Amino acid sequence: MTTLKEKPEEISLNLLYVEELGSDFLLAKEKILSRRYVEEEEPLVIGVDPGVRIGFVVYYKNKEIESCILRTIDETVDRIILLVENAEGQKIVRIGEGSLELSKRLASTVESRLGNKVILELVDERGTSSLSRTKFKNGGTRHERSARLIAFRRGRIYSNHYERVTYN
Repeated sequence: MTTLKEKPEEISLNLLYVEELGSDFLLAKEKILSRRYVEEEEPLVIGVDPGVRIGFVVYYKNKEIESCILRTIDETVDRIILLVENAEGQKIVRIGEGSLELSKRLASTVESRLGNKVILELVDERGTSSLSRTKFKNGGTRHERSARLIAFRRGRIYSNHYERVTYN
């Protein structure tokens, strides 16, 4: 990592310039990890625990790069879109279905804005609240801990497309 001003004469393929990182800390972490672990084919995985307080966690190249609480569906969708559009490789968004109406609304909005750029899964989140009481290295609220568990559970593929198919 260097600056454009201090750019070496011999250019390495893995060189990253500070000016490329931008002002968003999360996107900067993603760019650094994508350059550092080029050989790995691990996807971007986003875990979401919907509710009044939305647990949100992001793993890229098997490293946690963000864990936070979001307040609204719109804020959550915007964060997902920002990440998906700026990451390379496969992207998976796993949404807990404890609040099924809210989960489907979130999934439907993400699908309508991103289409096939992302794999959407609805995850059975039974037991995540009790499991989230165990200690995680990064701590966080119970919503963040539940989002971590959701991120690593396989779910069923969500597609609103099939509900829109009409037959003549």
